[in-house]
Amino acid sequence: MGKPQRIPVDAIQAMKKILDALPDKNLDKTKEEALAMLNGQIQRAYSKGYTVKELAAILSEGKVAVSSPTLRAHTCPSSPKARKVKPEAAAQKTAAPPQTETAKPETPSAAPAQRAERKNMPSYYTPDLPDSEL
Repeated sequence: MGKPQRIPVDAIQAMKKILDALPDKNLDKTKEEALAMLNGQIQRAYSKGYTVKELAAILSEGKVAVSSPTLRAHTCPSSPKARKVKPEAAAQKTAAPPQTETAKPETPSAAPAQRAERKNMPSYYTPDLPDSEL
């Protein structure tokens, strides 16, 4: 077995200096990264009354070519959007009779009917049972 090659500490220190002095080759940024870097200035421009289209034009003149929709998506605060209801859930809401004060709460006599319904359920379905039925 041969001896491992030894490297002088002076050579390692010289290499550290050379590697630290290397210029950054990754100077370009994506549109998203550029908008993240400019977000503070863009928000101040919004507060000054500039529109998304005006800011997109200003950024494009300054060699940061960004469309209005991209600018809006990455810099405008997101407004709470209404969640879309699935058609099945919407149909269930409209089909269910409205609860009235005359409706009786479930009584223990309804338990046999519930058990009969469970017999028709698939085997992989395990509903959450109250402690009294366990």
